[in-house]
Amino acid sequence: MRQIGIRRYICGRNIIIVCVMLFATASQAAEGIVLNGFASFYGRQSLTDIYDTGNNGYDLDFSNNTRVGLNMRSELSNDFAFVGQIVAAQRLTYESPKWATEFDWMFLNYSLRDDVTIRFGRQLNPGSIIGEYIDIGLTYPWRRLPLPFQFMVQFKSFEGLSANYSKEIGRYALDILGYGGNSRPFESNVPHYSYEIKDLQGIRIKLEGENWQIFTVGADFKYFGYQPSFTFGVPPSKVDSGASSRLTNLGGHFDNGKILVYTEYSNLECAGTGDPVCSGWAHYETIGYHFSNWLPHYTYSKGFFQEVVPFAPASVSGPNNMVSHIAGLNYQVNPSLVAKTEFIWQENDGGTGTLFMNGAGIARSYSFGVDLVF
Repeated sequence: MRQIGIRRYICGRNIIIVCVMLFATASQAAEGIVLNGFASFYGRQSLTDIYDTGNNGYDLDFSNNTRVGLNMRSELSNDFAFVGQIVAAQRLTYESPKWATEFDWMFLNYSLRDDVTIRFGRQLNPGSIIGEYIDIGLTYPWRRLPLPFQFMVQFKSFEGLSANYSKEIGRYALDILGYGGNSRPFESNVPHYSYEIKDLQGIRIKLEGENWQIFTVGADFKYFGYQPSFTFGVPPSKVDSGASSRLTNLGGHFDNGKILVYTEYSNLECAGTGDPVCSGWAHYETIGYHFSNWLPHYTYSKGFFQEVVPFAPASVSGPNNMVSHIAGLNYQVNPSLVAKTEFIWQENDGGTGTLFMNGAGIARSYSFGVDLVF
């Protein structure tokens, strides 16, 4: 599953065309090229007049929560491979929402030795436990990371260099990953707000056993915020000076086919006001139990951080204390297809909710859908 990584939202009325194109491409793959992909189809219904930014009010919404992606790998030689990921996505930036396809991963993979791998190019940010396969819903229990935790990991990908060292220690596997680079300019993780990451330097240490893994991540980077327009059609303009940020994550998961546990803690420190989330922490804990093909699960998450809207009056910024509860039920149709339903209850008691929720208060929503890989 690690190869399948890829991201973003998608599809609307073009979903059938996109899916047909992706499956047709896969079936016509040339010899020497390995193709696989994923799809997540979700409908979500808000039950309150306060909702988070991943949903459009009371309407049953598929567009923000549905995506299709294709992963490609071509062995150029015994040591070199090209890896690319293309995704059909709905982009929400300063322009009107539009459907698009784009590469989210595109790098050269070089096997320096049996235990050392080097990547150069555009890569997904490994800053969380699901960072390298975020949005491939079949690989984790919920539909997405819990909202109080989601914005701690502030960017999705970077362009640069990474090196991974792997070592077998008895029945265990140790991975040490070093990475660094910059993001593309005008990236966006919330509507109307764009950013750029520079001087990223990070390290991830991961230890895996048969049914479990634990990991820790530390990263330093500079965050450049672009002045938001808050008006569709008007692009960001002024660039904020880069603020130094430090992200520390610690987490792990366990799944022996009966009991499932995920947990993760993140701490973010920053020196400037260019970051939309600044100087805070967040955590979540998930527990589930497999009954045959059924997996009921529950997640508690809490976060406290300073919400900053760059270049805006102080009245629209402020501290946020967020709590969320997710109760879900998954049904595994087969190893490649899982149906999911969730009820989400989340509360924001500070700030205006500009980046997270539509105002302070309690938001409740219901979602259903399917995740598949092919």
